[in-house]
Amino acid sequence: MYSEIEEGEYIDEEDVDTEQIEKEQISTNLRKMSKNRKPIKSPQIEEDDNDDDEVLRQKLLENLVKSQTRKQLTESSEGSIQSPKRKSSQNNKLSILISQLDSAHKKRDSCLSRRREIQV
Repeated sequence: MYSEIEEGEYIDEEDVDTEQIEKEQISTNLRKMSKNRKPIKSPQIEEDDNDDDEVLRQKLLENLVKSQTRKQLTESSEGSIQSPKRKSSQNNKLSILISQLDSAHKKRDSCLSRRREIQV
């Protein structure tokens, strides 16, 4: 439809079919629009209820009071004599190790019994 233009050449307005170009532009614009397109509604802004703000303020106030009481309790307990922390004894460590060993043996035995069942 259009011949290639070499560098430095100019196009006469008579050579350009503006009606054809406009038709092509209109047809491509129509193709791009979807058929089932619905008009965009402006977002409806709901009025903020003061109740929501009041509830948030109340919760923040409660949390602030709780944190302050925790701080006061920790400060007051630091001054008092605390009971010594329990140290883990050797017997306790041994009992933990024995229970871990027992559970490992049980797992091994169950795996071996499954293998035997599969082979048979």
